[in-house]
Amino acid sequence: MVSQLGKLSTVLGRKKYFYLTVLFLLGATLLVLFNSKGVVARNDTAAVGTKEFTVKKGDLKIAVEVDGKAEFSTLSLKTEIPGTIKEIAVKAGDTVKKGDVIARLAAEKYQIELNIASANYSAALAKLEKAKEDYNQKLLSEGQKLDVLRKEYRPMQEAPEIFSKQEIALKKMALEYAEKSYEEVKAGVSAIRLEEANVNQSLGNLDKARRNLKDTTLTSPVSGKVLAVLKKEGETVSVSFDKEGDTASSSAEIAVLSSDDGVYVTANVLELDMANISTGQGVEVKFEARPDKTYTGRVTEIENLPVNDPSGVVAYKVTTKLSDPDDSIRSGMTAVVSFIIEQKKDVVIIPNQAVKRIGGAQVVDKVNPDGSIASRKIKTGFTDGRNVEVLEGLEPGDKIIIGASTPAAK
Repeated sequence: MVSQLGKLSTVLGRKKYFYLTVLFLLGATLLVLFNSKGVVARNDTAAVGTKEFTVKKGDLKIAVEVDGKAEFSTLSLKTEIPGTIKEIAVKAGDTVKKGDVIARLAAEKYQIELNIASANYSAALAKLEKAKEDYNQKLLSEGQKLDVLRKEYRPMQEAPEIFSKQEIALKKMALEYAEKSYEEVKAGVSAIRLEEANVNQSLGNLDKARRNLKDTTLTSPVSGKVLAVLKKEGETVSVSFDKEGDTASSSAEIAVLSSDDGVYVTANVLELDMANISTGQGVEVKFEARPDKTYTGRVTEIENLPVNDPSGVVAYKVTTKLSDPDDSIRSGMTAVVSFIIEQKKDVVIIPNQAVKRIGGAQVVDKVNPDGSIASRKIKTGFTDGRNVEVLEGLEPGDKIIIGASTPAAK
C-alpha cells in the first residue's frame, strides 16, 4: 500500500513538472508573438514591420474626378472674295494681335475694278449735275416768260374798258399756257431722279470695289494664337454667293485662330455626381502628356441637356476654363479633371493609418532625436481619406512610426 502511494506521488510530481514546462513555453511563445506585432516599450525602437514617416506640409482635397479633354475657342479666318494667295504672313503657333495681317491675295484685279468704279461714279455725278443745270435753266426761262405775261395781263384786269375783248382774251390764253408750261417744267424732275439713281448705284459699286480691295488683305479680328494654317502661297481660293449676295460656300478658309487666350477642358460628369458640381467651382487638371504639372481653373458652363450615350448612362457636359494654360497644351489632349468639393492647402499632414485612439485621445508614435519612440497626443482636422490634417502636436520634420501600437500617452 505504501509503495503504491509512493508511485502515485512520483507520477503526480512528474505531471506537475510537465504542465509547468508547457505553460512556460506557451507564455514565452505568446510574448514573442505579441511583441512581433508592434508593441514597443516607451524607450524601445520601432518593431519589425513598421515604417517611418516624416511629417510634412501638403494639400488635402475631396474631389470628383472625371476624364476630360482640352478644347480651344476657335475662329476660322477666311477671305470674303476669290483670288490667288500672294502671301501667308503667319505660321502655326504664332501669337497675333487684333488687326495683324494673316494673308494677302493678289490685288491687281481688284485695283482695276476700283478704278473703273471710281470713274463711273464721277461720270454719274457729272450727269446729275448737268441734269440739275438743265432743269434750273429751263425753269428760269419759263418763269421769266410767265412773269412778263402776268405784268401785261394785270392792266387788262384792272381797266378792261381800255382794251378790246379780243386783246384781253388772247393775253389770258397766253398767260394760262405759260402757267401750264411752267408747272410742267417744275414737275419735270424725272431726269434728275434718274441721274440720282445712277449716282447711288455707282456709289454702291464703288463701295463694293473698295471693300473688295481691302479684303485682299486678311487681318485677325481678335488677339489670339494661330492654331493652323490651311493654305499655301500661290493657291487659289473661291467663293460663291446666294441670291441675296451672302456667301453660300467657300474654299477660302486660310487659318484657324484661338479666339481668346483661354484653354478649356470639357468633361462628361455622371448624374450622380452633378450635385457636387457648380458654376465657378475650383478645378484641378492633369494632362496625360504633362503628368508633372497640375493646372487650375474654374467651371464656366454646365449644359442642361444630357450627353447622348448608347449605353444609357446619363451624364452632363461640364466646361472648365484653365487659369494658367501654357503652350504645351494642345487641342484634344486627354486629362483627369478634379472638381474640388473641399480642400485645404499647405497644412501639416500625416497618413490616417498613423493615428490611433487611446482612451478617447488621438495618439501617434513619435520618434525622438535619440531614436527612441514615445507616444504623442495630437489634434486632427480635415481628411481626404488617406491623409489627415494635424492641428496640434506635430510639426513639419517630425518623424513618426506607422504600424506600431502605442502605449498610454502622457
